[in-house]
Amino acid sequence: MRQKIKQLMGILFGLMMVVGMSLTAYADDSYANMKNTTTPVHFDSKDWYLIDYDASTVTLLAKECVGVSAFGSNGTYSGSAVEMYVNEWYTENITADAKKAVIGNGAFLLNSDEANTIYNANVAVLKCSQAIDTPANVWWLCSRGINGENLAVCVSGDSGRMNIQGDDVGNLHGVRPALKLNQSSVIFESDSKTFSLPGPVQRVILNPSTTQKVFINDKISFTATIEPNNAMDKKVIWEADNTIRLYSDSACTKEVGPEATEILTVYAKFISESLAAVTCTSNADSTKSASCGVEVRKKRYAVTEGSGNEYKENSYGTLTFVFKRSENDEETFRHFTGLKYDGKLLTRDKDYTAKSGSVIIELKPAFLETLSVGEHILTAEFDDGTAEARFTVMPG
Repeated sequence: MRQKIKQLMGILFGLMMVVGMSLTAYADDSYANMKNTTTPVHFDSKDWYLIDYDASTVTLLAKECVGVSAFGSNGTYSGSAVEMYVNEWYTENITADAKKAVIGNGAFLLNSDEANTIYNANVAVLKCSQAIDTPANVWWLCSRGINGENLAVCVSGDSGRMNIQGDDVGNLHGVRPALKLNQSSVIFESDSKTFSLPGPVQRVILNPSTTQKVFINDKISFTATIEPNNAMDKKVIWEADNTIRLYSDSACTKEVGPEATEILTVYAKFISESLAAVTCTSNADSTKSASCGVEVRKKRYAVTEGSGNEYKENSYGTLTFVFKRSENDEETFRHFTGLKYDGKLLTRDKDYTAKSGSVIIELKPAFLETLSVGEHILTAEFDDGTAEARFTVMPG
């Protein structure tokens, strides 16, 4: 029984490992659904099939033949007529910019092993239309035929089957080149299935872009867009006045420094009153930037009850004041930090009490009896603003 349980656990563990490896292999796999399918991809304004890729390269096969050629004088590809044709086609038909993304010496023909791999994966990829001016729908590979040195392997465009025995090297067949691209030199746009070439930054767009009116301790986000989407360097440099702090996270814990970064959305927190700006500049081209003005204000607080109160000496009563916030009044008490009279800080629970409901302040008799006759100013302080109330002590 124990042995069976052990075996079962081993099987389950094995399955978990396989599933885990599968998830790891394909979690970030951009090309898995296109490899060896007849879904065309586009590169340099031409249609291709994606036949292979790894972490740094991607290999493309022309969707159709690009021309016609005899193979050459024997079954050796190097120095052959068909190799010359492939090289000339590459020179004349692949643009200079696109060539910067191509690995190796340019275009090439598949060999029989590569074609066999495709055949086993999806034979339809090997099929194509018949090239013009050819007697049959056949295209060359670069491998020598097994039945003689004057034979070369070819593929039927109708069936996708290889003729590994080889066909006469003097026959005219289609030419269907392949390219290997450096993935770091291209950008794949999945919607259009296009490998595009990175270009210079043309402009930086900042959203929002119109002047923002905010209060101290408010937080808003700014998002930069770099155009074109396939710009070679999409890093940016964020800048702001010293009354603003920029963060990479919405919790405002990771500050964004002056170095170039790939972070395109920042969260701004406002420290003090100012007329300021947030600016985003392209790392690749400092002349490409965008700014948004920011007007930072204190929160507006007002006394809604108690201003103008009078207290009579020796009455041993209390005075009550209510301070409200201009917006989100339910947060008023959370922002309350202290109370002053005539510029002097009062002690909470000794000189006064404070409770929520906006902020309700009650001055205690013991404090009031210490005041001189005349007008006094009571200042409620908040972490994002202040409000004042006036009251008068009358002679007893």
